[in-house]
Amino acid sequence: MKKLARKRLTGKFLFALLAFLLIIWVSFISKSYALFFILFLMYLDKTLLSLFEICWYFGIELLTIPIICTGILYGPFFGFIMGFIIDKLFDVVRVVVAPPVTRKVVPLIPTPGSFILGVTGALAAIFAYNLPFVDAVIYLTIVKNVLFIFKEILMKGTPYVSANALNILFNYFFALLLVKVGIIKFLGI
Repeated sequence: MKKLARKRLTGKFLFALLAFLLIIWVSFISKSYALFFILFLMYLDKTLLSLFEICWYFGIELLTIPIICTGILYGPFFGFIMGFIIDKLFDVVRVVVAPPVTRKVVPLIPTPGSFILGVTGALAAIFAYNLPFVDAVIYLTIVKNVLFIFKEILMKGTPYVSANALNILFNYFFALLLVKVGIIKFLGI
């Protein structure tokens, strides 16, 4: 029984490593530090933070800022694609490495939530291009969370308003940290 569990753990580790190496390869081919940063944050969100599903209830997620960065750097089309499709590709990594316990994640099938993430990326390209980065993150995170609350209401779900409010604060402080450390300036955002 221990060998089977060890093989399963080794397989998950190798899959996660392969996904990370693919991120490095795509970033190397595109010669873009910004793309590496964007994909790496999405990778961390889908692997490391997925192990701790409770993080979502405290508003902790790393998807919003990479999607906003994609919209600002690469335009509305790629901002939308990053939130709508690439996010679902990373869900494949999530299901293999850290299968969700409480929420059902269907990889490769876009959902209303992934549509909202895509809209956030497109809006970042359209409206946030000339704004300071932290202001853009605040405005777009508020829009994203309001859309998520409406989505939950329309789908007869339970909107977690407190988690959404905490998510706005988390993204504000995370964006502030990225600006203060100089990562945003280094990436050319």
